[in-house]
Amino acid sequence: MCGTGAGGPLTPPPRHKLRHNAGEPRTSFLRPHDWIRGNVMSKQLMGHVAATVAAALIASPCLAADEATDEEEPFIEEIIVTAEKREENILEVPLTMSAFSEQMIEETGMTNNADLEQLVPGLQFGDDHGTSIRGIISQLRWEGHTDLAVAVYVNGVYTVDAYGIAPNLFDMERVEVARGPQGTMNGRNSIAGSISYFHKKPTDEWDAEILTEFTDQFTQRYNVAFGGPISDNISFRISGGYFEGDGAQKNHGPARDYDAPDQYSIAPQLRFKTDRFEGNLRYERTEDTGAPSTQVSLAEPDRTDPDFAEGAFYQYDKPIRSITNCNVAPVGADHRVTGVEAPCDDPKNEIATNLDGRLDNETDRFTLRADFDLTDTLTLRYIYGDTRTRMLQTRDFDHTDRVPSATDPLIAADAPVKLLDVEFDFPFENDETSHELLLTSNYDGPFNFVAGAFSYENRTLFGVGVYGVGQQPPYTDTDPDVAAQAIGFESCEQALGVFGLPSDPTEREHFFCPRPGIDPIGNTFPGFHKFFTFLTEATQDTFAYFANAEYEINDQWRVSGGLRYTEDEKVLGQSIYEFILSIAGIPIGIRGQNTPLDKFPWDKTIGHI
Repeated sequence: MCGTGAGGPLTPPPRHKLRHNAGEPRTSFLRPHDWIRGNVMSKQLMGHVAATVAAALIASPCLAADEATDEEEPFIEEIIVTAEKREENILEVPLTMSAFSEQMIEETGMTNNADLEQLVPGLQFGDDHGTSIRGIISQLRWEGHTDLAVAVYVNGVYTVDAYGIAPNLFDMERVEVARGPQGTMNGRNSIAGSISYFHKKPTDEWDAEILTEFTDQFTQRYNVAFGGPISDNISFRISGGYFEGDGAQKNHGPARDYDAPDQYSIAPQLRFKTDRFEGNLRYERTEDTGAPSTQVSLAEPDRTDPDFAEGAFYQYDKPIRSITNCNVAPVGADHRVTGVEAPCDDPKNEIATNLDGRLDNETDRFTLRADFDLTDTLTLRYIYGDTRTRMLQTRDFDHTDRVPSATDPLIAADAPVKLLDVEFDFPFENDETSHELLLTSNYDGPFNFVAGAFSYENRTLFGVGVYGVGQQPPYTDTDPDVAAQAIGFESCEQALGVFGLPSDPTEREHFFCPRPGIDPIGNTFPGFHKFFTFLTEATQDTFAYFANAEYEINDQWRVSGGLRYTEDEKVLGQSIYEFILSIAGIPIGIRGQNTPLDKFPWDKTIGHI
């Protein structure tokens, strides 16, 4: 492939690559009626330069490097995919899909899922409902522990957790996006489609690759991959990277910028290969301690209404940084636009908050694939996966940079009004293990098939923690006993008895005295406490058999069909919510929880032709 772009003639990518990306990253916006609910609407402010260059290459004629040589014949690059569990030209696969080879990933400048989203019709990545294809999403993905509408595979291993799968899309052999139900081809069924990431394997030749990237947002990436033979049958490959920089979301408040990466990854792998057997073991570790992205607003708040957003913007005189160049109508306390709504043609990815956003994410991922050729046309394949992920994100949730006054921590410094300052944190945990056994054919004739068995175990935990000041009167002290003693009680338990509740904790079902250091109610500054917690946990066990066959009638017609039997068993554990209120200055906890549901078994046989 050749052509010209913004930087001159395009040449085959060298081993050492310098990527420059001047585009702005994904931004989440608050719609006019979402000031309180916090629903997310994603909008890309500017396309990546790499995608623009790729479009220019497609539109430009292919120029010969040497005028004396004849022009090359035009050709279509052959992309090999494994959507049907065997290597095939994508043009011969009877599926609706998009695929990107290593060369395409490099030439289009793809470095993350936002780039992939721009190049795949109907694909959209989101936070609330996960990934969607053709508008089909996963309702209540986090708190409901629902199945994913779009399945994700890493080197053939299914996962519900996409974190750390492909940092920077570096050392990636290919990416495949299949549209439509995926029930009889893969271990895990999915209604909307699937995304498969395939990393490069070790080879019997020595090679090394280095990638460096610097952007005008003062971010920088450094990636390296190298490997080669250890013996005649064993080879290795090690890839790693570091990605850090200033935040892409400029913060005009006292807190640091948001969307600031601080991520590193390391992935060693081993490959053992003989004439009839091939095994590949890969481990990946990814960590990120940077700052997350956050929402920006497309609406002007009603600053004259003390009830709007619980007073967060009451008499707030600073501009909303994302719409400083827009003439938009204000939003009232009922979350409806109070005037004629005007479009915002020039939104900015800028915020103003007083609280830092923080990330504390880590994942460990093992994948094992072993192929044994039973005959020249039949292959038995075993795929194993094990993932452990821990994630914690915190964000400023009142979307202002208001801070307490020097004389009263409950009064805003910029106006004589009640201070409302809120921070959310979102913990997430995922532990999963899967096994898949496949028998695939590769006949020269018109008939081929794939049959397999799949087992999967999963535990997920999701939570929300809310910290704040201004939602309620402050605590006299964060230690309930000290606060109770300040008003004449011996302890918090005695105070609960005076309030009309049993003093014996075993006789109280929903009320409790928070334990310092265990029930987190500590403060960042006076009056700033954790006052709400929600946690939900679920487990899942799946076992399935599936088979798919196809017969090529002629060059124009091919018929295929498949069957799948699935057994699913899900258990929703206790979902716990806790409020910690201030009653006479004493921290008092109110706890609610659902009764754990019995195991819910489900089985179904499906088919298609």
